[in-house]
Amino acid sequence: MKILSGKNVVITGAASGIGRSAALAFAAEGANIILADINAAADVEQEVRAKGVKAAAFQLDVSDPERYQAFAKEAIDWNGGVDVLINNAGFMAGGAVQDCSLEQWHSITNVNVHGPFHGVHFFLPHMLARGSGHIVTTASLFGLAHLPFVGPYCMTKAAVVAFSNSLRSEVAHQGIGVSVLVPGSVATNLVNNGDWHASSGGNMIPEMFEKHGSSSPEQVASALVKGVKKNKRQIIVGRDAQMLSRLIRWLPNTLYNSFGKFAQQTMT
Repeated sequence: MKILSGKNVVITGAASGIGRSAALAFAAEGANIILADINAAADVEQEVRAKGVKAAAFQLDVSDPERYQAFAKEAIDWNGGVDVLINNAGFMAGGAVQDCSLEQWHSITNVNVHGPFHGVHFFLPHMLARGSGHIVTTASLFGLAHLPFVGPYCMTKAAVVAFSNSLRSEVAHQGIGVSVLVPGSVATNLVNNGDWHASSGGNMIPEMFEKHGSSSPEQVASALVKGVKKNKRQIIVGRDAQMLSRLIRWLPNTLYNSFGKFAQQTMT
């Protein structure tokens, strides 16, 4: 989708972080923005409108299929259709796998996996009928390289990488682009608001992101816009994500052996 001016873009998780920056970046291209978040996004709506485009904000729990179905209809009716869907809503959870409760597993799966599936389920038929569109799902470097103490999050992000790759093959010949966004460590509220329960390794990721964060939300959003324009399969952003994506291809055994040693040191 080389031209974004005048297109209608849905962004979930749009009230802060990558979602907010993506809304502003697409608006700067002349796109109209439909903001969706479980929290109010009125402030971001005003920021987007200041770019000279249309904007509307909706409250949405992406894990709720009935609410998502109603939202999709509202979004499609708002300005004559939806051209781009950014499945960005998500949250983080971590700690040793044996310490994770069933509630934590189900909660993160409902948002990080079922949420993107709901978006595709309710918007893809509309895009197919129009013969055009683009779908992006936000994954993570943890969807490519699976570190210890982040098992639930790694599982969900690996799932959306696989889902996006499969979907891309299915719909490419029907005029629909599909990309997966793979940011590395980014300074957003996602980490600070994560469910880091008290267990061995449970606080590793927040500390790592604070010390080694390699990208800003604005940098991720800029790469996202460029990736949609070029219909890139994977949009990998950040030095750490780029490095780990190479290591997982070239030296997988060495990488996972180092992860194992780190886990052993942390838990002893």
